[in-house]
Amino acid sequence: KTIASQHNAYATVISGAGPTILIFSRKENSGELVRSLNSQVVSCHSELVDINISGVKERIVYQ
Repeated sequence: KTIASQHNAYATVISGAGPTILIFSRKENSGELVRSLNSQVVSCHSELVDINISGVKERIVYQ
């Protein structure tokens, strides 16, 4: 949480099911945030994902 706030993250959430954290931040801040996490947290794996703003899209797979 401290590292995330140093990089102006919007929110940090800790998973109750395992050793997972989710950090919401601007894409522009993500590179420096990930580098900081990787240097200070052992075995840190990071993934950058976008928020889906268009909603669910359906398609017919089988007819």
